[in-house]
Amino acid sequence: MRLALVLVVVAGCAAPPMGLGMGPRLPSPSHGVVGGAVGMSAGAGRQTFQAQAQARYRVARPFAMELGAAYTQLAERADDGREIHLIGVLPYLRPTLAIGPVTAAVALSGLGFGGGGGGLIGGLIDGQLGYARGRWAAYVGAYRHGYELVAEQGIDTSSRQFRAGGAYAARMGRSEVGVAL
Repeated sequence: MRLALVLVVVAGCAAPPMGLGMGPRLPSPSHGVVGGAVGMSAGAGRQTFQAQAQARYRVARPFAMELGAAYTQLAERADDGREIHLIGVLPYLRPTLAIGPVTAAVALSGLGFGGGGGGLIGGLIDGQLGYARGRWAAYVGAYRHGYELVAEQGIDTSSRQFRAGGAYAARMGRSEVGVAL
């Protein structure tokens, strides 16, 4: 397996800095890839941090399956001046369909628990269209996540992002290191 590490730093963005997953580059059929990524962003009244780890296996030529987990931390100033701090750790499953160098992927995940008159519910959705050739890849996508704390003074917050970007993966021995913008 190859190891892919992607470092992304985005400034001036009010949504989480990255979508889910490894992007449009797929391993060879019957091969897998393990990877991770980290990113952060800051905007007016909101700061976010996101880290993720994932593994992708190419099941057949047109189909790959990815399993991962995304950690997102959000700090936001509410309209009434309160500071809201949320942390989410959500696992996800992301099937990817490939037609030649073009890929389409959608990831969904959710988590909820409660008891004693309160609880927490959260979820995320991510969609991406990509194009990859060799070590280069380009993509467009959309990401949305939301949380609701159910209590006497409940809190709900959500964020969304539309994105376009590119990535390059350089060989480092048997591993790869990637950079995405």
